[in-house]
Amino acid sequence: VDADELPEEFKAVKSEAEMLKNPNSYMFDNHIQDLLVLSPKCNITELPGYKNGALVSQDKASCLPAFILAPPKGANVIDCCAAPGNKTTQLAAYVGAEGRVFAIERDSERFEILKKMVSRAGASKIVECHNRDFLALDTTLSKYSNVEYALVDPSCSGSGMPHSLERYIEGDKKKEVDESRIEQLAKFQTKVIEKAMRFPKVKSVVYSTCSVNERENEAVVQEILAAMPEWTLATKPLPKWPRRGLPSYSFHENVIRSDPSKDKMIGFFVALFVRK
Repeated sequence: VDADELPEEFKAVKSEAEMLKNPNSYMFDNHIQDLLVLSPKCNITELPGYKNGALVSQDKASCLPAFILAPPKGANVIDCCAAPGNKTTQLAAYVGAEGRVFAIERDSERFEILKKMVSRAGASKIVECHNRDFLALDTTLSKYSNVEYALVDPSCSGSGMPHSLERYIEGDKKKEVDESRIEQLAKFQTKVIEKAMRFPKVKSVVYSTCSVNERENEAVVQEILAAMPEWTLATKPLPKWPRRGLPSYSFHENVIRSDPSKDKMIGFFVALFVRK
């Protein structure tokens, strides 16, 4: 994001302490270089840049998948479960006018939200929205022949979201989780990742959830690595990030977790698969 989208009175500062003192200040995030951090005292919805779609309000954790996937200018990307569209428009900003983002969303109501988000961000010439079931998509169609990057952020339990985290803080976690639903979600998540890996030229697939549940995160990654031997995990993406996967998994250093109590963001998980 270009800081020029902020009003003239906004000043750059170097620390959160400085920013908290002045609502008309900003800084760039120390992990995601193109992410603007604004004071919690700032009402972003009143900013001209927000009203015209140049600025998008997004939790830092939700910005991680597209940033880690890092498609270059001119690339073709597929966003497999795209609504509401924040990650879609982030991808569009990365690939630019010469690139293409195929945004797939099955749910018709969420699809309308996706289209509005893309239009509001001025990305309609870059993003091609499709109201379709990603799992039924024909990966051999010529329009997808140059897709090299895929973002998989499928339906999950949302256990990393503020309204869900309270269930995990006290008591027996296993009693609080609907295990059958988690299992169904994990199977769906695995299918979407495997499907994304079947595009002929795809070489990088990022997988993310807003879940803190092992079954949806490390366990899914383990299943993919076993089922798709031509794929592996990128080595320690975002190397300065302090929190990694559960240590009981051999690949734990190569996946990312966020902790709401320490990272000032929602609970999140990210893994980057690369073709060998």
